[in-house]
Amino acid sequence: MLRILSSLSMLMFTIPCEEVPSYEMLGLGAGGHMYIAFPNSLKKLSLEGGRIPWENTTVIGSLPNLEVFKLLDHAFHGPEWNPEEGQFSRLKALYITESNLVRWRAESTHFPSLERLFLTYMARLNEVPSEIGDIATLRSIYLERCSKSATISAKQIEAEQHSNGNELEVHAHWSYTTTWRIAFKAVHFLVRLTRLNHEESGYLSSPVESEYFLLRL
Repeated sequence: MLRILSSLSMLMFTIPCEEVPSYEMLGLGAGGHMYIAFPNSLKKLSLEGGRIPWENTTVIGSLPNLEVFKLLDHAFHGPEWNPEEGQFSRLKALYITESNLVRWRAESTHFPSLERLFLTYMARLNEVPSEIGDIATLRSIYLERCSKSATISAKQIEAEQHSNGNELEVHAHWSYTTTWRIAFKAVHFLVRLTRLNHEESGYLSSPVESEYFLLRL
């Protein structure tokens, strides 16, 4: 299987927990330990759901060509993340959304090539690690619906970097209420369900036509 996927550059892995009776079916051991071997050619990886323990990020951090890593909807779970030095060597963009992460102990050596950091719906995060600001390649930090303390820490990083002559930009937003977030998810679910129903019935004759139908909804 790895021979077939040796040139794979992008992968999205969605794990609907309520539909999976055991971690073993997904290549995950008891307690969510990851035993999946990803191809070294992978440049973009998105993981959604699963609630995998943070220590398993070492499996992904060792990928030599990974540039974009998206952790969506509790892809990883737990109050603390301690990355290891020497990993994520080429990572340029890191997305973390809807996580129960509280303490993130990171240094500039953990993400030496990072350019963009996106943190959304992280109400429990104590702070953005100050050492993140020391990453020479970092250009922007984006926060949406994160804790007040995390937002303040990010702004402090921005101020410190500006005083050092660096052009780091921090964007913090609180644009969506919980009601709107729930409504958006409901619409997203209905759109996916509608697409599946129409594709099964043959109503949509091609992928292009299917996408056009979704845009009109």
